[in-house]
Amino acid sequence: MRTRQYELTTSGPDAAAPGSAVQYRIQLNNNQGGPAEQLSLRSWLPDGAGNATCQPECRIAEGQAIWGIGSVAAGASAEYNLAFDIPADTTA
Repeated sequence: MRTRQYELTTSGPDAAAPGSAVQYRIQLNNNQGGPAEQLSLRSWLPDGAGNATCQPECRIAEGQAIWGIGSVAAGASAEYNLAFDIPADTTA
């Protein structure tokens, strides 16, 4: 039986109203026996998302939030937060 080396979980709203601000939390768990090195994490932003911010700091490019993680120790986890605005003129 294979064990996952990494596990990603996200939490945040399933839907958001036009004109609202949303926040998501992404957690990375390193389940392998050694450190995870040279990692990056990318999260797509919805079309038209504005005022995107990240914690820890990330780069916003080509519709994505991009974190340069570096390394995560064996058995450790790391948390990343992403917030952005949904344009008021967004339609479903």
